[in-house]
Amino acid sequence: MKTYTYIFFVFSLFLFSCGKSKEKVVVKEEKAITRSEQAKDTIPQVANQEKTEEIEEGSLNDIRFGDWEETDWHNNDYFRFLRKCLDACYDGIENEDTEILKRYELPLKSKFAIFRAEPFLLGGMFITFIFLDKPETLYQTAVYSNVDEKRKIVTGYSLYSLRKLKEPSPLTKEEILEIVKENPILQLW
Repeated sequence: MKTYTYIFFVFSLFLFSCGKSKEKVVVKEEKAITRSEQAKDTIPQVANQEKTEEIEEGSLNDIRFGDWEETDWHNNDYFRFLRKCLDACYDGIENEDTEILKRYELPLKSKFAIFRAEPFLLGGMFITFIFLDKPETLYQTAVYSNVDEKRKIVTGYSLYSLRKLKEPSPLTKEEILEIVKENPILQLW
């Protein structure tokens, strides 16, 4: 019986303190408003207008993917950039993108199929892919895209990561080829 009384007491104390903290928050918010009113002359109005416009216009991913159609999710510059990085690594070109690829023994010249592609919150696309010559292994990469906010276009790409997934691929080389043959929208890169 003492345990229930103790739990009830702690719960009541918690509810009581939550009510008190709300009053304190309101006081702090009022002080913040007062301070912002005092500092209003020192904050450029242009900055406030830009913030409002950014909120109204949407996210950078809206610029990246907002007008995409079904075919764009199967044939796009993110996939082409990944192929370009794999080819550059195979050719011995050293840059930030190929350094990421060198950590793994990849069949660089092998064509690959896209297993899954989805935008990620920080900008760009997560791509899970399978090499045709190594179909038992899934790889995932993050391809970031730079956006020119004024012109509302993607201006470039960079490879942010590559990792070998622990889960095995559910497909064989023959199954990948059959799926690509049956679905013309899909392709090997």
